[in-house]
Amino acid sequence: MAFIATAIGLLLNAIIIDNAALPFAIAVTVATLAYEIAYHMAIRMKLRIERGRAPMPT
Repeated sequence: MAFIATAIGLLLNAIIIDNAALPFAIAVTVATLAYEIAYHMAIRMKLRIERGRAPMPT
């Protein structure tokens, strides 16, 4: 979450103050969102694997 907050802050700074940094800010924001999506997908896949191997309750 800290990465997302930093990326959004950088994006807002680029929009409001310095338009020259806008391409960099957009790239950082997109990369951060891609990382967060991949991280959450990996966690869900791990949980599915763990639940699939867990014994069934009786």
